[in-house]
Amino acid sequence: MTETSYYWEGIATGDATLAPYLETVFHSLWKKLFTQNDNEGVLFGYLNSLSVSGISGGIIVESGAALVNGWFYENDSQLTLAIETPASNPRIDRIVVQLNPGSQIARVAVVQGTEAASPTAPALTQNSGGIWEIPLAQVLVTTGGVITVSSDPEYARTSLQAQPDIELIESITSDGIMTAYDFQNIPQTYKHLKIIGTVRMTNSGVQPWEFFAASFNEDTGSNYNTQYMLFGNASFIAGIGFVTDGIFFGNLNDSNSAAGLVSPFEILIPNYAEEVFYKTAIQQSILINTDPSQNFLNFDGSIWKNTNAITSIQLYNWNAPGTVLIAGNTASLYGLR
Repeated sequence: MTETSYYWEGIATGDATLAPYLETVFHSLWKKLFTQNDNEGVLFGYLNSLSVSGISGGIIVESGAALVNGWFYENDSQLTLAIETPASNPRIDRIVVQLNPGSQIARVAVVQGTEAASPTAPALTQNSGGIWEIPLAQVLVTTGGVITVSSDPEYARTSLQAQPDIELIESITSDGIMTAYDFQNIPQTYKHLKIIGTVRMTNSGVQPWEFFAASFNEDTGSNYNTQYMLFGNASFIAGIGFVTDGIFFGNLNDSNSAAGLVSPFEILIPNYAEEVFYKTAIQQSILINTDPSQNFLNFDGSIWKNTNAITSIQLYNWNAPGTVLIAGNTASLYGLR
């Protein structure tokens, strides 16, 4: 058995006789210190955390740093990368930090996916001693060149940068054409999920009130139960057993709601990946009205009678599915550790 200690001054005394130290020695110790138990990824909170956003024809990667299979990577300025428009079907590309030991570099790269009617993201390349990639984001690009970025980073756990307790998974902003918030391929690596957003539907002309709901895993059967409490200016309403084709979370608009008045909402989904219990959700929303006396605060608790892990969530107008979300509405899905 050989005992060693690092690093000492000189080359003559004790373990200093191991000097001069080669790069492989530094790297070996760095990897032992920081990357045990497959620990790697973005250093959360350092500079701009290598966050990714879309622009016309491409994406922007902000400054930040990461650990990639034991090597340190840093980008101190904003990067712009082009995204190729697919020819006949949409495509999902990955944005990664790609390590190439042969070239002795690590760089942000676009890993192009395959065009398909229902595209999937390309797999990460992680070859020991060869190309190694860590994820930053997924980019859906249509044949019309429309780019949608879904944040998809891994975060390193180090004493220098603690792993965040809450992470943004995806944020969606309505373009005035979409009819629902649609979160797909939800990672199963968190304890809970939380959605925070705003909504204003274009009035269908059929319902004076517009109710918003969410379904899990595209289940539109009558498998949901809700208890609700509705607080108004001088009124209180409570209900039980409200069954819809999704979890119900309140009256978000009525016939007096102007287009500029958006209603905020929050949904907490605990234990979404647990495959033993029925799934539950806790919701709160506010009906914003042109008449302040008609504003309402709504609390709901819902059960989805299914033990499957939740992998997708759709939020939509329950009264009139297919009704368009007014442009500028947003919803952000977060994972809680």
